[in-house]
Amino acid sequence: MAGSVEIRLFIFLVTFLGFFTVLVSMMPAEFGAQGQSYRQILTPEYFESVDVAYFASTKNFTLESDKATGEIYGWYYIDFSLGGWDFSIEWMYSEGIMLKHVEKWWIFTTGRHNMDWYEKQRGLNLGTRLTPEHLATYYDENRKVAEFIARCDHTTLNVFFAYNTTKYSNIMEAWENEDLGVLFGINFDKVNTSVSAWDLISRLLFFQAPEVHPAINALIAIPIWAAVSILIFILILKVIPFVGGG
Repeated sequence: MAGSVEIRLFIFLVTFLGFFTVLVSMMPAEFGAQGQSYRQILTPEYFESVDVAYFASTKNFTLESDKATGEIYGWYYIDFSLGGWDFSIEWMYSEGIMLKHVEKWWIFTTGRHNMDWYEKQRGLNLGTRLTPEHLATYYDENRKVAEFIARCDHTTLNVFFAYNTTKYSNIMEAWENEDLGVLFGINFDKVNTSVSAWDLISRLLFFQAPEVHPAINALIAIPIWAAVSILIFILILKVIPFVGGG
């Protein structure tokens, strides 16, 4: 009897997850784009000169040590995802700012590499480290932002730095007082539209299915986890004969 139960559970899980992966992978891009058309974009007031609606997706932070994800050898960092890519912004107040593209397979990090910074107007390559001097040199007093391009072989980001002009006299002062804002924007043609089968399954199981309401996602994922738990329990009983009674 136990054998038939576990076989049915196994067939159910494999079939459901397989169909989910295939259907989402084959879903036309227009279905996903529809959800982006009416997205709400919330950014600090000092980025008001930036036309954020121009980008497919945006992300903003304040570069202060208390909001960092972690610290390595004096370098603070924040890990984030944008446009289907994973990144890490790292900074040291005496050295500058680096942006890394983080490569992942499923939930595992397989590599990371520095992205090059470019001056926006002339496209001058500034190297992999954006220094405080770069922030001061390329700060636009009219737009109240310092704009750069961050690029690697895989994708490109528009990056804006700004600060509260009523609180600080210049961008260097905001940087030194750990109150510098940064806004990332990614164009529609730079979004990573490829999603692996493992990514789709993990999104479903961890309540992150694309363009699905969290409540509906929970209604789908919780029965799957229940079936997985029952299947694991039955397998444990079979593996430990003294517990399962032979």
